[in-house]
Order: sequence, then C-alpha cells, then structure tokens
Amino acid sequence: MIYHITTIGNWNKFKKKDYFSAESLKTDGFIHCSYKNQIIKVAEYLFSGQQDLIILRIDELKLAVDLISEDLYELNEKYPHIYGKVNLNSILNTEPLKFKNGSFCLPENI
Repeated sequence: MIYHITTIGNWNKFKKKDYFSAESLKTDGFIHCSYKNQIIKVAEYLFSGQQDLIILRIDELKLAVDLISEDLYELNEKYPHIYGKVNLNSILNTEPLKFKNGSFCLPENI
C-alpha cells in the first residue's frame, strides 16, 4: 500500500475526473507518495502546519502507470513515486490527516 497527501480542495477537484494527477505540476507526470511509516515525515516536510489535508490510500497493484522507488530528498530512504495519472479505481479510500497540538498524527484506520 502507498499513500499520497493532498489538500481537500485538490482532491475534490480531481475526483470529478477519472484520474488523479499531481496538482503541483503543469504536466500530469509526477506524484510523490510514501509508505505508511513515512506519512508523518512527508506531511511535516511538505505541509508544515497545514490543516486541510487528506491521505489517499492507493493500491499499487491497481495502478495503470509506472511506480518507482527512489531517494528523492537524499535522506537515505526510498520513497515511491508515480509517473502519470492515477486511475481513481486504484484509490481505495481517503482519510483526513489529523493535526493536534501542533503536529500531525495518523488516523487509526490507516
């Protein structure tokens, strides 16, 4: 299982389509994901203090695009990356990313 963090607004915009794409790029090419143990680290690194975030839980076996794993941030840790649009049927569910007492915490059912 892999996970992508995005804003509620971006998710609402993309779920009206048949796919999800990287909202930060002009091309539909690169979507940063993480493994479960990396979700909080990624949220703190990319979305410090932001409170309107959700986690997309993605079944990598249902992806119709390329998935690679690489050390994007030179942290000696591999992160999964999707190159291309994510078909919506590969997104199993979404959960809000909770922000309590100044820090992120995972939902219980992730």
